[in-house]
Amino acid sequence: LAIVSASMRWSSVPAWGDDQPAGKPKTARELDALIDALANRNPPPKIVEYPAEWEAVFDANYDWKEQDRVVAAIDVVVKNAGLQMWERLYAHANDERYCLTFNDHAANADENATNWTVGQFCRKIAWSQFSHPVEAATKATRVGERPLRLPLEAVQGMPNWGQPLDGKSLVDFQVQACRQAINDLPKLAAKAQATGRDARTDPQTLRQSRARLEAAVEKLKKNKTPLLGEFRFTEERFDRYDAKRAAEMRSRHNAESPP
Repeated sequence: LAIVSASMRWSSVPAWGDDQPAGKPKTARELDALIDALANRNPPPKIVEYPAEWEAVFDANYDWKEQDRVVAAIDVVVKNAGLQMWERLYAHANDERYCLTFNDHAANADENATNWTVGQFCRKIAWSQFSHPVEAATKATRVGERPLRLPLEAVQGMPNWGQPLDGKSLVDFQVQACRQAINDLPKLAAKAQATGRDARTDPQTLRQSRARLEAAVEKLKKNKTPLLGEFRFTEERFDRYDAKRAAEMRSRHNAESPP
C-alpha cells in the first residue's frame, strides 16, 4: 500500500569545521540540550506486519504539533553538527528515547515503517562525519561514471557506540578507517581478478583510491583536524508520517483486525 506522505526536507550542512557562526552553542551542556530536544513526547506507534510491508499504527491522540517540534529540533542539530557536536552525538548513540517514525524505502525492499530513536539519529550524523575521508577518497575515483564502492568493512574502526573514547579523537578514528580501507584494496583487486572484469575494481582505479586514502592519512596526521564534508539525509528513502496518513493506516488496521 503506497501512500504519498511528507518527505524529509532537512537541508544539508555546509562544510563542517571550527568556524561555527557566533551565537551557536559551544558547551557540552548546550549541545546536549539540542540533542535532548530530539526526544518525542508522544508514545511511539505500534509497527504492524502486513503481507508485503510493515506499517505504523498511531494512537488517535498522537500530537502532530509535537512531531513538528521534533522535526525542527532535528534541523537545529544538523546545522550545529560541527566538531564540538561530534563527541556529544557519539555519547548519545545509544539513546533509546523515541524520536520519529519513518517509512523506509530501502533498495530492493518493501516499504517498512520504523520507529527511530534519538540514538539512531545521532549515529547517522556521527557516522557520516567519521566515514567522510574514506567515502570522499573512493567516490572521487571513477572509471567512466562508475565510482569505486568499498565494502562496509572498509570504513570500520569506530569503537562500540556510546563506549568511552579512551582519549581517541575523531582524527584518530578517521586515520584508522583510512588505513583499514587501504588494507582492503588488495582484497578487492583479487576478487575482481577472480570473478572477471569490474570497472569499479580494476588496478588503475584501486591505485587511484589508495593514493587518495594515503593522502587523506597524511593530511589528518599533519593538521590534526578531522576531514569533514556535509551531511545529507536521503529524502528519497525516508518518508515521515502525517496526520492524514496515520488516520488511513489506523482505519485499515481497525478494519483488518479481528473483532
